[in-house]
Amino acid sequence: MRLARQAVGDQPVLVGASIGPAGKLLAPYGPLSEAEATHNFSEQAQGLDEAGVDLLVVETQFDLNEARSILRGIRQVSSLPVVCSFSFDRARAP
Repeated sequence: MRLARQAVGDQPVLVGASIGPAGKLLAPYGPLSEAEATHNFSEQAQGLDEAGVDLLVVETQFDLNEARSILRGIRQVSSLPVVCSFSFDRARAP
């Protein structure tokens, strides 16, 4: 965060932090429960919020339930603005 602020100097910009997919599928397709995912993402969001980012970017999602888990985790610890993007690949569809 400190390096990002140094890089932009006095420019009026926002510094965002990215939260990507967990890397594991959520149950019932994989081993990760929604509760565990929500907890993990809340810890990540809290650290990013405390570091002083201006917004969170939930990116490269393809599972709506995982995106919801991330958003629940974020809202447990932060009121930062959130941008959420999805990426769909027919080969990865459940």
